[in-house]
Amino acid sequence: MGRSPARSRVKASLITTVHNEARHLEGFLESIASQSVLPEEVVITDGGSTDGTVKIIRDFMARNGHLNMKLLCAGKRTNIAAGRNMAIRASSCDVIAVTDAGCILEENWLYEITAPLFDGGPADTVGGWYGAVIENGFHKKTAQAVLPLLKDIDPEAFLPSSRSIAFRRSCWEQAGGYPEGLTMWAEDTLFDLRLKRTGCRFTFNPKAKVHWRMRDNQREALRQFYHYGYGDGEAGLFTARYLARMALLLFPPLLALTKKGFSFWGLRYQLYAAQVLGWTRGRLKKRKKFL
Repeated sequence: MGRSPARSRVKASLITTVHNEARHLEGFLESIASQSVLPEEVVITDGGSTDGTVKIIRDFMARNGHLNMKLLCAGKRTNIAAGRNMAIRASSCDVIAVTDAGCILEENWLYEITAPLFDGGPADTVGGWYGAVIENGFHKKTAQAVLPLLKDIDPEAFLPSSRSIAFRRSCWEQAGGYPEGLTMWAEDTLFDLRLKRTGCRFTFNPKAKVHWRMRDNQREALRQFYHYGYGDGEAGLFTARYLARMALLLFPPLLALTKKGFSFWGLRYQLYAAQVLGWTRGRLKKRKKFL
């Protein structure tokens, strides 16, 4: 897929949800405005921000009327799934591109994430790729410790993060939307699995890349991985994976069998421990079957 004509539009709605993103929001919004092709519209749900996020978005909208932006304010703390569903319901296009406000989009991201849905091929859902925003040594260390390498990805099994995904509205409808019954996390993985269950056809395009903002310090990273684990546990996902993580924590020599080996084991141990603890607590809370 080559570069699209500069500043043309693609018949897609770009949606996202935000909550207290004031610190880094301008960079995210500018990366939308800098896309090589523009969406028909940008729909943002604010899930109850208290830090000036809404004002930043409104000021940006006033300066960038050509982006056709809509801002929805939930008025109360809203989970990510509900925020995304709200934005999708308020959008008008049959193709939906989804990303997160904690990211910086590469210039051709929107073109690459939507092109397979317009080229006459069989795709119903396009999974994109992501790297890390590196601003300090801890960001770099965390990225090297935990982010997968592109060469290790199996496109057939890959479950795309909703920081870089596009799909047909009909698929979203068939899957019942993003699952709002979870506390806050794992909604995108569960959504992927529901899409696959309905028969939606996936393709992987690593050129559709965003740069994900890592946590700034170890305390924040541990909390983030705890939440990831909690969401997986609450959704009843990846039991075998977490049992394997438990085995690594109890018997570190097993690391020799993993792709990253013993690299960054100190940090990985702590992040895995936080994730396993979250997963265990999420499993205890699990009250319903999501798949």
